[in-house]
Amino acid sequence: MPTNFWLMIIVAAVLILLGVFFIIFSLKQKQKHRPDYYTFFIMGIIWLPVGIAIKNYGLALGGLILMIFGLLKKDEWKLKQRNWNKMNSYQKKILILIRIFLGLLVLVGIIFMLIY
Repeated sequence: MPTNFWLMIIVAAVLILLGVFFIIFSLKQKQKHRPDYYTFFIMGIIWLPVGIAIKNYGLALGGLILMIFGLLKKDEWKLKQRNWNKMNSYQKKILILIRIFLGLLVLVGIIFMLIY
Protein backbone atom coordinates (compact mmCIF):
# COMPACT_ATOMS: atom_id res chain seq x y z
CA MET A 1 0.00 0.00 0.00
CA PRO A 2 1.23 3.53 -0.71
CA THR A 3 2.61 5.64 2.09
CA ASN A 4 -0.05 8.29 1.47
CA PHE A 5 -2.71 5.81 2.56
CA TRP A 6 -1.00 5.18 5.90
CA LEU A 7 -0.38 8.87 6.39
CA MET A 8 -4.09 9.57 5.90
CA ILE A 9 -4.96 6.80 8.37
CA ILE A 10 -2.60 8.27 10.98
CA VAL A 11 -3.94 11.81 10.49
CA ALA A 12 -7.53 10.57 10.75
CA ALA A 13 -6.72 8.63 13.93
CA VAL A 14 -5.06 11.66 15.51
CA LEU A 15 -8.04 13.87 14.60
CA ILE A 16 -10.47 11.34 16.09
CA LEU A 17 -8.41 11.13 19.29
CA LEU A 18 -8.27 14.92 19.55
CA GLY A 19 -12.03 15.10 19.01
CA VAL A 20 -12.67 12.56 21.77
CA PHE A 21 -10.26 14.44 24.07
CA PHE A 22 -12.01 17.77 23.49
CA ILE A 23 -15.46 16.25 23.98
CA ILE A 24 -14.40 14.71 27.30
CA PHE A 25 -12.71 17.96 28.34
CA SER A 26 -15.76 20.06 27.50
CA LEU A 27 -18.09 17.72 29.39
CA LYS A 28 -15.94 18.02 32.52
CA GLN A 29 -16.10 21.81 32.60
CA LYS A 30 -18.31 23.17 35.34
CA GLN A 31 -19.17 26.45 33.68
CA LYS A 32 -20.79 26.26 30.27
CA HIS A 33 -19.20 28.44 27.62
CA ARG A 34 -21.49 30.49 25.42
CA PRO A 35 -20.19 30.98 21.87
CA ASP A 36 -19.66 34.45 20.46
CA TYR A 37 -21.91 34.53 17.42
CA TYR A 38 -20.51 37.85 16.26
CA THR A 39 -17.17 36.11 15.71
CA PHE A 40 -18.91 33.48 13.58
CA PHE A 41 -20.44 36.27 11.50
CA ILE A 42 -17.07 38.01 11.00
CA MET A 43 -15.38 34.72 10.09
CA GLY A 44 -18.12 34.12 7.53
CA ILE A 45 -17.64 37.58 6.03
CA ILE A 46 -13.93 36.87 5.65
CA TRP A 47 -14.16 33.28 4.39
CA LEU A 48 -16.86 33.88 1.77
CA PRO A 49 -14.97 36.31 -0.51
CA VAL A 50 -11.62 34.59 0.09
CA GLY A 51 -13.13 31.26 -0.93
CA ILE A 52 -14.61 32.79 -4.06
CA ALA A 53 -11.37 34.59 -4.92
CA ILE A 54 -9.20 31.47 -4.67
CA LYS A 55 -11.92 29.27 -6.21
CA ASN A 56 -12.20 27.16 -3.08
CA TYR A 57 -15.95 26.82 -2.98
CA GLY A 58 -15.87 24.69 0.17
CA LEU A 59 -14.34 27.62 2.02
CA ALA A 60 -16.90 29.98 0.47
CA LEU A 61 -19.75 27.67 1.48
CA GLY A 62 -18.35 27.43 5.01
CA GLY A 63 -18.18 31.22 5.13
CA LEU A 64 -21.76 31.51 3.96
CA ILE A 65 -22.91 29.02 6.61
CA LEU A 66 -20.99 30.83 9.37
CA MET A 67 -22.36 34.18 8.25
CA ILE A 68 -25.95 32.93 8.23
CA PHE A 69 -25.49 31.19 11.59
CA GLY A 70 -24.07 34.39 13.09
CA LEU A 71 -26.94 36.46 11.70
CA LEU A 72 -29.57 34.04 13.03
CA LYS A 73 -28.19 34.53 16.54
CA LYS A 74 -27.72 38.29 16.20
CA ASP A 75 -29.58 38.99 19.44
CA GLU A 76 -26.86 37.09 21.35
CA TRP A 77 -23.86 38.99 19.97
CA LYS A 78 -21.32 40.01 22.59
CA LEU A 79 -20.23 43.39 21.32
CA LYS A 80 -17.40 45.10 23.12
CA GLN A 81 -17.97 48.77 22.71
CA ARG A 82 -14.90 50.93 22.93
CA ASN A 83 -15.67 54.18 24.61
CA TRP A 84 -13.61 56.93 23.02
CA ASN A 85 -13.99 59.10 26.12
CA LYS A 86 -12.41 56.45 28.37
CA MET A 87 -9.22 56.24 26.29
CA ASN A 88 -6.17 58.27 27.13
CA SER A 89 -4.48 60.39 24.45
CA TYR A 90 -1.86 57.73 23.65
CA GLN A 91 -4.51 55.07 23.01
CA LYS A 92 -6.47 57.48 20.81
CA LYS A 93 -3.37 58.29 18.74
CA ILE A 94 -2.52 54.61 18.29
CA LEU A 95 -6.08 53.81 17.22
CA ILE A 96 -6.08 56.69 14.72
CA LEU A 97 -2.71 55.55 13.30
CA ILE A 98 -3.92 51.96 12.94
CA ARG A 99 -7.05 53.13 11.10
CA ILE A 100 -5.01 55.38 8.78
CA PHE A 101 -2.55 52.55 8.07
CA LEU A 102 -5.32 50.06 7.30
CA GLY A 103 -7.09 52.60 5.10
CA LEU A 104 -3.87 53.20 3.15
CA LEU A 105 -3.38 49.44 2.74
CA VAL A 106 -6.88 49.13 1.30
CA LEU A 107 -6.26 52.09 -1.02
CA VAL A 108 -2.94 50.65 -2.25
CA GLY A 109 -4.60 47.26 -2.76
CA ILE A 110 -7.35 48.82 -4.86
CA ILE A 111 -4.80 50.76 -6.92
CA PHE A 112 -2.75 47.62 -7.60
CA MET A 113 -5.89 45.70 -8.46
CA LEU A 114 -6.88 48.36 -11.00
CA ILE A 115 -3.37 48.55 -12.49
CA TYR A 116 -2.99 44.80 -12.94
